[in-house]
Amino acid sequence: MSAEPTTMSARKAPRPEPRGAYEESELGFREYWYPVCMSGEVTETPKPFKFLGDPVVMVKRDGEIYALKDECPHRGTALSLVNTRKNLEFPGTPTISCAYHGWTYDVRDGKCVAVISEGPDSPVPDANIRAKTYPIEVRRGIVWIWMGNGKPVPVEDDIPNLILDPKAVVHGFYRTKWGNWRFHAENVAAGHAQMVHKSTLRLWFGRQTGTPTLPPHTGYDEGHDGSGISANIGRRLSNADGSTPSALPPGQYKPYPGLGIWHNRPKWQRFLFGKLPPPPTPYGREVQGIRSMKLMLPGLFRVPNFPNTGYMYYEWYVPVDEDHYIYMQIMTFWPKNALDRLRWELKYFFWDRPTGPVLFNNQDAAMVAATTKYYNRTGNMRYLTKVSPNDEIDWHWREYCDEFARGVGTAFKKRAVEDEGAAIIEEEPAEAAVAGGGAGD
Repeated sequence: MSAEPTTMSARKAPRPEPRGAYEESELGFREYWYPVCMSGEVTETPKPFKFLGDPVVMVKRDGEIYALKDECPHRGTALSLVNTRKNLEFPGTPTISCAYHGWTYDVRDGKCVAVISEGPDSPVPDANIRAKTYPIEVRRGIVWIWMGNGKPVPVEDDIPNLILDPKAVVHGFYRTKWGNWRFHAENVAAGHAQMVHKSTLRLWFGRQTGTPTLPPHTGYDEGHDGSGISANIGRRLSNADGSTPSALPPGQYKPYPGLGIWHNRPKWQRFLFGKLPPPPTPYGREVQGIRSMKLMLPGLFRVPNFPNTGYMYYEWYVPVDEDHYIYMQIMTFWPKNALDRLRWELKYFFWDRPTGPVLFNNQDAAMVAATTKYYNRTGNMRYLTKVSPNDEIDWHWREYCDEFARGVGTAFKKRAVEDEGAAIIEEEPAEAAVAGGGAGD
């Protein structure tokens, strides 16, 4: 993790009283499954992580991955603090031992089963002391963790269906980025592409020389790949005669009053690449029956045809702490046969991944860091204004989280109250029958 000058501990800006689940979610929404690493990274040697503010240690025992809070209940020592090669004092057993006093825990349920420094007759195991454990599932080579306090929902509820499609090829990788996860969620589909990405290699070969786009129209959508805030492709700005810029020859775009024509590429790029045949635009094409982008809980964005035509791209923003998040990027594609898959794989590794999810999206991450610094300095979470179309999707997203975030949104709180009331009503007739019987006697 890169060091940054403004951190949570150094914040001095006053915080206004939060107004809803989203403003209170600096550390994310707990009652969800999150993708946090690739399964091959977890071995018999304990590996430390931090998710949603909690220190977590992952370890593999007998081929299965387990996660515990990286904190011994005895003195708080990190269980990932290795004093042996694999921190496995009892080979062949599903245990992990603390490097301080040798308190040893069953990784399956967290129960303390031995204290090495006190010998086999230690009374501690009889006290039923447990280290906190976290449910783990592995799907498509990715480790998913449940950080919630409630009973986990089926992991498939929180994984888009297309990732689970057995016909899909799935590639994923992640990086830890500086910034608060919410500001990456609010970076998507908001009309920033022509500004933020104007220097990216991907735009050198296109004809987008002066065609900025307005953010897409947004709204709630419940589709087979998950529910959330759906966004269609950006709206092109109109020329003075009402036509769209893409319908006119290059250079005949609507000028800004007193400023002239805006170009998102320097002149040398337009000279070298502007006359080349433009690559076919993927925008608007369906991928597995899906055309629109979508922002979903707990902090997940889906984009069809990125990083190239035919992909379905997903990115998660998994909170680490208030100032860091795991940027998990997953790409799916559907080759027709073995030869077609080879073509996809070569294109993915040598062009699509480096120019898209790496170079292109690193520019987004830089904006997230800038916004986080502003928030840390000012405490202003309400900087958005409905005057600008740029903010349309962010307003919808905030309202959606406040209403539907599992466990903390108003809809879920209301449902919990209704369910509790129903349980009470169901009990009342039985009680009444007993009371009536007593009166008849």
